[in-house]
Amino acid sequence: MPLTEKRLSLAILLLVIVVQAISLAPELTTAAYRNNDSVSHYALIRGMVDAIEHGQSPLDFWSAETSLGLPLARWYQPLSHLIVVAAYFAFGKAISLMTLLLWAKYLAILLLPVSFYGCARLLDFPPLEAAACALLVPLMGGPGPGQMGTEWRTWLGFGAYPQAVGSNLLLWSIGVSYRAIRGGRNVVLAGALVGLNLTAHLIYGWMAALIACLIAVLPDEIPRVARIRRTAAMGVVAAMLSGFLIAGILEDGALINRSRLEPASKYDSYGAGQVLSWLFSGQMLDHDRIPVLSLLALGGIALMLWRWRKRGDLSRAEWLVLWCELFFLLVLFGRPTWGGLLILIGATRDLQLHRVLGVVQIFLLLPAGLALAALWRYIAGRWHFAASAALTLVLLFPLAQERAAFLSAHTEQGWATYNAVQETGGTLEQAIGAAAARGGRVFAGLPQTWGSRLVLGRTPVFAFLMTHMVPSLDVYYNVSALPSDLVPKFDQNHALDYRTFNVRAVIAPKVAPPDFLKTIGDYGNYRVLAAPGEGYFGMIDVVAMATADRDSFYALSEPWLHSPWAAADRYIRLDFTGDAPRDLPRVTPGYFPDVPLPAGPPGTVRNERQNWQIYEADLDAPRAAFVVFRMTYHPGWKALLDGRPAATFMVTPGFLAAAVPAGQHHIRCAYEPGTARSWMAVGGLGIVIALLAGARFLPAL
Repeated sequence: MPLTEKRLSLAILLLVIVVQAISLAPELTTAAYRNNDSVSHYALIRGMVDAIEHGQSPLDFWSAETSLGLPLARWYQPLSHLIVVAAYFAFGKAISLMTLLLWAKYLAILLLPVSFYGCARLLDFPPLEAAACALLVPLMGGPGPGQMGTEWRTWLGFGAYPQAVGSNLLLWSIGVSYRAIRGGRNVVLAGALVGLNLTAHLIYGWMAALIACLIAVLPDEIPRVARIRRTAAMGVVAAMLSGFLIAGILEDGALINRSRLEPASKYDSYGAGQVLSWLFSGQMLDHDRIPVLSLLALGGIALMLWRWRKRGDLSRAEWLVLWCELFFLLVLFGRPTWGGLLILIGATRDLQLHRVLGVVQIFLLLPAGLALAALWRYIAGRWHFAASAALTLVLLFPLAQERAAFLSAHTEQGWATYNAVQETGGTLEQAIGAAAARGGRVFAGLPQTWGSRLVLGRTPVFAFLMTHMVPSLDVYYNVSALPSDLVPKFDQNHALDYRTFNVRAVIAPKVAPPDFLKTIGDYGNYRVLAAPGEGYFGMIDVVAMATADRDSFYALSEPWLHSPWAAADRYIRLDFTGDAPRDLPRVTPGYFPDVPLPAGPPGTVRNERQNWQIYEADLDAPRAAFVVFRMTYHPGWKALLDGRPAATFMVTPGFLAAAVPAGQHHIRCAYEPGTARSWMAVGGLGIVIALLAGARFLPAL
């Protein structure tokens, strides 16, 4: 029977893979044109390639096309993107980046049942139970965007490619950590998996680390001291791999936006009432459909508890599943329930707690697989194997039907845009080329206004701007830069706003524009307009200062944006570090003091030019003044004034500025963050590879 069950389990796993491979095949063609997070993931991947080709680190470069510019690679988990970059160079650049991204995402989804199977087997679940889990994986459907991504709604709807990679690594991390912590072997491998998980999806890696800690402290016949020692060793290995990422986030924490544009539940989670409502109504696994998976999960938990009550033979892995389900369910209650206590498990205020829903789903699906396998055995033993297959079809058909309908809807959307690109995409290419040729940023509407209606097929034009790496005034895909929350305040009927944000071109529908926008040309359905943005550099006066942090940034910058000060090129120095001159008048939220008027204009800018991420211009300053660089402030930007380093600081609305003495000068700004993080990443990876290579010679911990 064990051999028969093993063969049957592998056959079920193969069937799941084949069915998924066929069902998801349209993703390899249509997903490139969907309006989801894959747009920003592609831009980050292409930015990494550009950085390498310009001799810079793919782990720390400037993403000018995202928000108002930010060092996205410095703050964002890079592993899934680096996989695509590595494949691109390995194939000699013969395969396009978009094609490789589509294949990487496709394979990450395709392999998830395999990862579930492997996790279950490493947890000592029998093969049939593991196969049952693999069978149920593609059928999951939970509430909201925080779910694991085991169901197609997340990946197809939101394009969460790093989450797809992180989901696989999380499952292998759970299984290998369980074996390593309890057995003392493969501790380095387990730590490496957790570290890779952190660099693929930071929050999933955090959850993998928490699960390892639970394995270490929960009751077990293995001495707790030994388990804690092994877990600590895993932590050291994980830190070697992920330290570069965590260091960048910690170093720049004051500059990373906690956006008011996003719902509070993204960071704080949903509260006990909502979570328990989802759990007991079956929404956790079966959102808006017959709760088949939820009932199977309930049956599996009940079966485990009954076995423990009657026979006391519950395995340590089954106990782990029950304890992890309870623990993460409580964590998912979030800050509405626990408040600041969550910091005790490393849940900072910036951690997106809604994603804990994903690991709750994992530990519900494992009991569901156990229950389904128990049904198979019971029915096959009482009647026939064919009866088990028939029952499975009856139980799972409604779920498969719902998943197929969802997949069909997203495929139809993808094909609509794909066909539009083939038929009329050339005109949009021309429009983007004409707009980008003007330099500066391009505006194609905001999602809250006509931007969501200016489309090619079903995808907005601002999405194509990002995939073409054109800097634009848009924060639809990322709001990590501090000025991001100001973008919805952009007044498209006010010329000053175009100058403030250096918007030099607009792609719009063919309607009458404001008088200050001049038509460059019509390209199919799109009109390209010249906008009054003057360049990335501008001569300004800094007339006041404000003590600021990321929480007060918006309250200080938003009133300035449409104040007389902005119109008169009077800026506020935002003091994040306490080093602003004390003699400047002080601004507080809601209060602008009277300031003396400067004598005459601050000066002019000439000959602005850009060479990839190096920006230069000539300045004429009739008196001492300041130059603003209309890019999000970051200390990695190095300014040279006449070849000498110039001290930089932040001014409203989150841009970089430097003092300029009277006279004619040359300004050069380049993003030069240093190489420390890159060496940290390379060194950590080298040490871990060496430890893995020599692991067989190391004694068991």
